[in-house]
Amino acid sequence: MFVRAAGYQHMDTATLKSRPSFRWGLRALATTLCALLTGLLPPHAATAGISTQEGVNLLTNGGFEYPYNEDFRGDGGGFVAHGWSAWWYNDPGSEYDAPEYKIATPEQDPYRVRDGIAAQQYFRPWARHLAGLYQRVQVPPNSHVRFTVWGHAWSTFCEIDQHGSEDCDPRNSFHGQVNPIDMKIGIDPTGGTDAFSAAIIWSAVKGVYDNYEQFAVEADARGDYVTVFIYSTPEWPSAVINVYWDSAVLTACLLYTSDAADDLLCVDLGGRRI
Repeated sequence: MFVRAAGYQHMDTATLKSRPSFRWGLRALATTLCALLTGLLPPHAATAGISTQEGVNLLTNGGFEYPYNEDFRGDGGGFVAHGWSAWWYNDPGSEYDAPEYKIATPEQDPYRVRDGIAAQQYFRPWARHLAGLYQRVQVPPNSHVRFTVWGHAWSTFCEIDQHGSEDCDPRNSFHGQVNPIDMKIGIDPTGGTDAFSAAIIWSAVKGVYDNYEQFAVEADARGDYVTVFIYSTPEWPSAVINVYWDSAVLTACLLYTSDAADDLLCVDLGGRRI
């Protein structure tokens, strides 16, 4: 015998799916599944109901390895890892100045390279910068994408010794007084290349000093291209302002159901039926 609990109300499939709480619940489930799949499935893996490019790095030269291309413009530039483009803001006054971009190598300082034999560095002492890097990437249309990159800064006023000279410790930004720096990464889900676009979804801002930490952000693509951004700006001009980035990864995840699957299993992710 089947007994219905008090307050039970039968709802057909159409009624259930029309409820916003149901739709948003499925969207949250799909996003969570995409995140959980990161690194768990091999490249091009496919199971019943799941298609994923998690584990496949969609970036060109996510490791910031050689070769580095010359990118000198009228007000700044330097050497930028291939696959990436530099961006900066240089105001007509004296508040901001373009940093110099260069290759960080283990021979110069092994602490500045997290993986491989190179990392991207940019710097300029005694000048504030508002700058970073970007890369435009083709992705599966309207997919859920995740961008991660490791970064840190050596940003300090240094100690002043008894002779009035700067005494700087490359392992310790707090030797003397640290110069606070804001660092973050972002995704433009429309594929635009303007670092100041309101469309960019940014990670949390944090200052990371002397040792690499990972930054992460996720978004739903609005088409078949996204652009990833790297951003930093120090609070003050100071004796040392060096920024380092390495080990960038962009992955995409797409959930789908077969035609034979129960209609309730279809998930609406970002307004798209999959």
